[in-house]
Amino acid sequence: MSLATKGLLITLAGVLVISPDVLLVRLIDADTLTKLFWRGLLSGLVILGVWGVFLQRRPMRDVVRVGRSGWALAAIFALGTFYFLYAVEKTQAANVLLISATSPVIAALISIVVLKEHVDRLTWVGIGGALLGVFVIAAGSAGGEGNLMGDMAAFGGAVSLALTFSIARAQKNISMVPAMGLSGLLTALAAGLLAPSLVVPIHSWVLMLALGAVVVPLGFGLLTTGPQYIGAAEVSLILLLEALLGPVLVWWVIGEFPGQAALWGGSIILSALAGVNLIRLKGAASG
Repeated sequence: MSLATKGLLITLAGVLVISPDVLLVRLIDADTLTKLFWRGLLSGLVILGVWGVFLQRRPMRDVVRVGRSGWALAAIFALGTFYFLYAVEKTQAANVLLISATSPVIAALISIVVLKEHVDRLTWVGIGGALLGVFVIAAGSAGGEGNLMGDMAAFGGAVSLALTFSIARAQKNISMVPAMGLSGLLTALAAGLLAPSLVVPIHSWVLMLALGAVVVPLGFGLLTTGPQYIGAAEVSLILLLEALLGPVLVWWVIGEFPGQAALWGGSIILSALAGVNLIRLKGAASG
């Protein structure tokens, strides 16, 4: 198996694993802070446990070694988790996932401002299309098809994810996997201090374990590993599948129709990002 094929399969598997995330959050019968606590605690312990047991590493030592960048990544990703779950509770699932799909273009904007990187005309087209799609979705929520505060939280989550990508990219020589585990524990700590109760009904524990111990750590683990073998354009195209699969699962299981604004805005976002990345791939193949 070639490295490109390996990276493709790993990233695709990550998308398939993470796609039920929103659906599971909706199905678990508990308040948002309780979900945040157990999702963060379970995923953090699993990530650090796998890092220590299966990879024969020292997770706590490696957490210390990630330095200020790792701690910043952990804090930002934890904040993004709060935004994400708040958005899932407040607005349409399709809105959350489609707005989250704009994180690569937000990361490109961050690279312009912070890293002073040059961005070509094609990337600006993708940025413009993605932001236009977000505006259409938000306009639909303002008109009653969703929740504008939920959409804003989803955008905040996308910004947090973009910042996480940017930090990881800037620290290529240091593995940020321990920082992801630390982020889960920070999320649990903050949610535990704020939650009125941490009780999850017995009938929801299977779903909670599936979410916190399998879907989140395994999904993000695969999505972090796959891009080591394939280019950014291929990764971005595969990641768009989550923005399609997630809302379909929610629609199929609990009957939540995305709404016309989400369909139109989502079409703009996915068309812009897919078009830009397909052009890049074609140019790379011909070059």
